Amino acid sequence: MTIAMTIDVEDWFQVENLRSAFPTASWSAQQYRVEKNIDVLLTALERNDAKATFFVLGFIAERFPELVRTLSSSGHDVESHGYGHVILRELSEGEIYEDLQKSKCIIENLTGQPVRGYRAPAFSITDRTLDTLTELGYEYDSSVYNFRMHHRYGHVDTARFNHLGGTVWQRDDGLLEFPLPMLNVLGIRLPWAGGGYFRLIPKNMFLRGVRSFLKNNGCYVFYMHPWEIDPEQPRVRSLSPLSYFRHYYGISDAAAKLDALMKVDAVEPISTSFSDYLAGKHSFI
Repeated sequence: MTIAMTIDVEDWFQVENLRSAFPTASWSAQQYRVEKNIDVLLTALERNDAKATFFVLGFIAERFPELVRTLSSSGHDVESHGYGHVILRELSEGEIYEDLQKSKCIIENLTGQPVRGYRAPAFSITDRTLDTLTELGYEYDSSVYNFRMHHRYGHVDTARFNHLGGTVWQRDDGLLEFPLPMLNVLGIRLPWAGGGYFRLIPKNMFLRGVRSFLKNNGCYVFYMHPWEIDPEQPRVRSLSPLSYFRHYYGISDAAAKLDALMKVDAVEPISTSFSDYLAGKHSFI
């Protein structure tokens, strides 16, 4: 049983939910908290003898190069989350190419290791982005989240994928896909991968869902952001009630829930990174 731990490395003000309050032009003037929060996550991973895949924004990697080097030297994967955290539908084909190439080069220059994987901002993946990933030499993507009720999530042509088994798919051009998990609850397919859903769903219920998914699939892909374990981050009172709730709900309990996830004793899972699969250390199939 394998839990693929993934962290989308962006700071609290860079999320799409806060875009109206913090446009990209304002980012340089904000209070950065990503280093402190990554330290907390690294301690939790070490405590649980776990490795993770960190999908890092190129914007963050440029400003915190030692953070990127620390992630890599600690044995974790450092992959691309793009450069500027822009919803892909808002970019031209050329802009997407530039975003993916720029972030890949920045991270590779810092770690000395090839960037193999990608996760799209807000899971806004598109078929043309998958084409570009292959063109630029990426080996896998983990952005497909088949939840139609979220307007930011992208959709791709599933006819081009073959199911390799378990939770792994492969596109006809060779690109691997590790989709985010969905769970059938009372006949309804619900997102069960992490992030806001992890904070919203009560701990015991969430862990029961993880156990169920693992028993049926063998591997569960989990994601979260560093800001989600930071209850001391600034509070943006100008947000709409819904946006405020979505961003801040459950943050105070998220670190403890993360520890509980990595100790799902009913299945004794291994918490690991995607590179362990690519190296054949743990089977995702």
